[in-house]
Amino acid sequence: MGLKTSKQVEAPMRDSIRSEAEIPQAVIDGVSVQKMARPGTEVIVGMTKDVQFGPVLMFGLAGF
Repeated sequence: MGLKTSKQVEAPMRDSIRSEAEIPQAVIDGVSVQKMARPGTEVIVGMTKDVQFGPVLMFGLAGF
């Protein structure tokens, strides 16, 4: 999105919080805003414990 200032981040953040508030079971504990990482290769890593297979690890390329 190219957001560079706190003012530019504020409106989309408020919109996200407002849309989450429309879901009765949603609980918003806070918001964390971080600087955009330098361009590079994005990866995604995840893990879960499956009842049939046990621990399962997921790793792959992320982003577009």
